[in-house]
Amino acid sequence: GSSLAKLGKHQEAIKYYDKALLIDKNNLLVLLNKTNSVETLEDDQEAIKCYDQILSIDENNVLAMNNKGLAHAKLGKHQEAIKYYDKILSIDKNNLFALSNKGIAHAKLGEYREAIKCFDQILSIDENNLNALSCNSIALRELGEYRDVIKYSDIILSIDENNVDALNQKGLAHAKLEEN
Repeated sequence: GSSLAKLGKHQEAIKYYDKALLIDKNNLLVLLNKTNSVETLEDDQEAIKCYDQILSIDENNVLAMNNKGLAHAKLGKHQEAIKYYDKILSIDKNNLFALSNKGIAHAKLGEYREAIKCFDQILSIDENNLNALSCNSIALRELGEYRDVIKYSDIILSIDENNVDALNQKGLAHAKLEEN
């Protein structure tokens, strides 16, 4: 299967992974390879089934939990995704991927204060995390807190003076403040 996957023949590779799993249904390497092919084909429902299989073998597999959360998020099931990010955070409260993905899921649900809590936790670990700074800026914009948007944009620009998104956010915030 792996050779076929390397050639981009993921449908065919999945057939061979399935044959291998008939022999050893608990082979994590084969399951992970199959999941990679399924993800490449953007079949999120099937990917979730693969992650369920991985988690039935290794219930604390953080990568499978994170990716299962992402698959749910791609399907618009953000509340379900948050459950998997929370499971990761119960194992590792400072997992940056889970915190970031959870924050994004909350933002997608319009829960901007919850999103900000996630990004703030990332910033308590890594104060220069551009993704968390940017996501906080966006969430604050959605809340109409334009002075804070400018503050976060300035922090981003102190790290990366050519950050187009921060420049854009800052300009939009100034324009909104002038309107009011």
